[in-house]
Amino acid sequence: MGRGSPRRYAQAVFEIARDEERLGEWLSDLRVIITALEDTDFPSFLSNPKVSFPQKKEVLRRTFQNINPKALNLVYLLTSRNRMELLKEISIEYERMLDEHCGRERAEVITALPLSKGEQKEVTQRLSKFRAKEVKTEFRVDPHVLGGMVIKVGDKLIDGSVKEKLLRLRKEIVEVG
Repeated sequence: MGRGSPRRYAQAVFEIARDEERLGEWLSDLRVIITALEDTDFPSFLSNPKVSFPQKKEVLRRTFQNINPKALNLVYLLTSRNRMELLKEISIEYERMLDEHCGRERAEVITALPLSKGEQKEVTQRLSKFRAKEVKTEFRVDPHVLGGMVIKVGDKLIDGSVKEKLLRLRKEIVEVG
């Protein structure tokens, strides 16, 4: 990538935010910027070579006047390097670092049918107890999951689906002979 990976940008942002004790504020600012970029013609404006950097900078300054000046500097830097497309990845990586810093972990729970709020709460509590830390869960429905659920926590995959159990049983039956 030559001019910086999302992880390196996120690491620099995280260190600034930690040093300034503004971890939550940075997360909020990144979300505001990303939302504005998704809901407007900003990407095409910012990548337009016919618009000078000072013009882009002025529009950005007016648009994001309520965010932390250092977050705005990040936007200027990415714009000047024509790398604004990295912002979403930077934000995701920053949030991962923030979760790790706060002792939280993220999990994705995939089920064939939607879970009730009570079931979601119970799954989250059990995962938090199992992992011995706060777990933030995201629930997703996938009709290809045959009963049970598939859980992704960090780099671990816990497959409790009926489909996976049937595959294991089949393998055991084949290997017995």
